[in-house]
Amino acid sequence: MFMQSPFGMSHQQALAHVTAQAALSQSFMHMQAEFQRSSSTTSAETIAHHSSSEPSESLQNQIISLPPEQTTSKVGHSEVSLSERKASSVAVNKPTNDGYNWRKYGQKQSKIRYQNMGEDYKLIAAITPNTTNWTAKVVVLEKSSARTAYHSPTKYQNVVLMDMERNKVQATIYDTNIQAFQDQLLPSKTYLISNAAVRLTKPEYRSTVGEIQWTISGRTKVQELQEDHTAFISSTYVFTPFDRLHEHMDSKTDISIIGVAIDIKPKRFIHTRSGTQSCIQDVVLVNQRFETVLLTMWDQFVEKECIYISDNFNKKPIIVASHLKVSSFSGVSISTKSNSTFSFNPPIEQATQLHNWVQENNEQLSQVFMKKDYLSTKPTKLSSPGKEQITDIRNIQGLLVVQHHFWVEARAYVRVFNQSFWYMACDICNKISSASFGETYTCIFCKSPNARAAARAQVFVELEDSTASINGTMIGEPAERMLQCSAYRLMTLTSPANQLQVLDEACITVEENHFFYLKAVKKDGHTDQWKYDIIFMLEPSTTRENVQPVNHPEHSSSTSQTINFVPQLMPPPAKRVLFEVPPTSASNKRLTEETLLHSNAETAVPKLSAIATPAMKNKEKVPGSK
Repeated sequence: MFMQSPFGMSHQQALAHVTAQAALSQSFMHMQAEFQRSSSTTSAETIAHHSSSEPSESLQNQIISLPPEQTTSKVGHSEVSLSERKASSVAVNKPTNDGYNWRKYGQKQSKIRYQNMGEDYKLIAAITPNTTNWTAKVVVLEKSSARTAYHSPTKYQNVVLMDMERNKVQATIYDTNIQAFQDQLLPSKTYLISNAAVRLTKPEYRSTVGEIQWTISGRTKVQELQEDHTAFISSTYVFTPFDRLHEHMDSKTDISIIGVAIDIKPKRFIHTRSGTQSCIQDVVLVNQRFETVLLTMWDQFVEKECIYISDNFNKKPIIVASHLKVSSFSGVSISTKSNSTFSFNPPIEQATQLHNWVQENNEQLSQVFMKKDYLSTKPTKLSSPGKEQITDIRNIQGLLVVQHHFWVEARAYVRVFNQSFWYMACDICNKISSASFGETYTCIFCKSPNARAAARAQVFVELEDSTASINGTMIGEPAERMLQCSAYRLMTLTSPANQLQVLDEACITVEENHFFYLKAVKKDGHTDQWKYDIIFMLEPSTTRENVQPVNHPEHSSSTSQTINFVPQLMPPPAKRVLFEVPPTSASNKRLTEETLLHSNAETAVPKLSAIATPAMKNKEKVPGSK
């Protein structure tokens, strides 16, 4: 009879228990060594787990063959031993060749600490529609105004996010969620975003930041971090200088600008070519060189951003705007697009520098505002186009499918004198007016109640290069430069008694080649007939920049030169004889009265009586002519 131990087993049972325990331990150690030799790519942690979960058949038999009480005790002791072995394996240095991509995923023990600290973040580029349970650390670069979709009542708001590796993604907030996130996802702030809906967008709806789009809703976790990434955010902006805007004129390129708002004009309404009415408002921006540019705000930007500028422009707010387009309308100007974004006085280094400049030059900026030199008509700063930008006139027709703006190098002629060289216009929108010169009235086009009637020059010309010729219309400044006569002077010379003086004083031909910038516009939306507006006229120059910047204040230190445009003038008798000379063989067709009246429906006015009548032409001929 054996003595029973205090733990419920005899001495012999205890001896058998210890023997089995030793055998079990040796079996585990033997299996571990064999497994390490057979698979060098498995970590110590994985081996321990594998050994504890999948014992060999002989080991299972040893355990099963023990008495029930011994089996229970044995298993419990084994679990404790394996736990200790697991803990010790975590503290081992990372193996040099264990099959784990340490470069990609990091060391395991470090990763565990990373997770415990709540810093296991995904990069934007690694987040796909199939990624689950992710968190990204991002900064907000842009947040657009809320707007309504074109073909539905859905409201949406776009936010551009960027991670610490400069990967970007556009996130969109819809409908009621816009109000919910009104005070979150603010520009220049840092956030943790978890589990936003991720999807691929259709090619026609893709933004400039990629094909992946996030949707942020009430199910998305957004947490703000109190971190300062000013220098990092500042380094991501690429602003277009005011004097380089013309390089992106009438292209699909998006630009970003930074400037000081020093003036804002009254809002006005215009009728678009599609037949709709839009509300627009112009903001005057100035940079550190005292150069100014006109920023035209459209529709939804008038209702929010322009209100802020109107309320604060005395404080000269710093404006950072992205996704703008450059237009040749009224010189070189910039305007908003549907996806444009604005930030006022943002906490970036460029804005801080500009703010300090404003403080140092506040008095001078106030004088600029009082004088309003930027409202005067001055030549637009343009560089002469390169050879690769020049289009032969004969090729224009074939390019109209893909292109509507052209640089041509040609000579200019006034072939028909039976035309009006000016029209009465609204001084705000330049639309035709029935008011008398200088009269204040309410414009039926822009709805301005303080519009004034002003003379505006226009001339129909023929441009001719070595390949062909084309008819076009010059309006405003280009017409005055072509005719070398102001619009007011042209208006005073159109009375019957002074008709001949128009020919005496105006230039009707430019024999030397000049650069002309054309815009092709369909005469009628249902036809394939085109008319051509001549927006700019530059004289060839060996220097790349031959004209003064648009709206450049006189006190600025700019070194650009004002163009000395002196076209070849003809003596009055020669001008009248030119009226009788038929168009050159290169001409497509001679301008007719009907062409003149319909070539620009916006400015068409009843034509004047013939300036040079046949009797006059017979009376004065060039000496020596028959």
